[in-house]
Amino acid sequence: MSIFTQKKLATFLIFFMIAYFSACVHQQPIDPKDSNVEVWEIKLSGQTKGKLKMLMKRDEIGEGMYSIIGKISGEIDDHRGGLGDADYKFDGEIENNIFSIHLGGHSEMAEGPSSIIGKMNGTVEKSQGSGRWVVTHALGTSTGNYVMVKIR
Repeated sequence: MSIFTQKKLATFLIFFMIAYFSACVHQQPIDPKDSNVEVWEIKLSGQTKGKLKMLMKRDEIGEGMYSIIGKISGEIDDHRGGLGDADYKFDGEIENNIFSIHLGGHSEMAEGPSSIIGKMNGTVEKSQGSGRWVVTHALGTSTGNYVMVKIR
């Protein structure tokens, strides 16, 4: 293995560990029955298509600024992995309606199970949002757009 490939692999592993642990360390149980938990529906387009449910809890940390944690789950269809189920945890922030999260978790896909890390960035208003997403998984990287609508 060349030194360049080793450095590339080491960089990927470090990125994976930081993103995965940051997405998991700050997690508290997210109860969909909790009145402080927002329920959103996310529709993915691009290299992975899907309809997902997002449970999000936000804590105000300043005017127009929120720290957020949550969970995303549902059915997806990835261009490489095929049909499957997603189960991810995330943490991030909303600042002046700019939405940014890092997520990590697991997908059970037709091509086999896969751990993922990724991010979603975009805008969010009171009852809707949209933006771009990117995830890295066992078969490579998938990207696309999302729209989300607040259910509760």
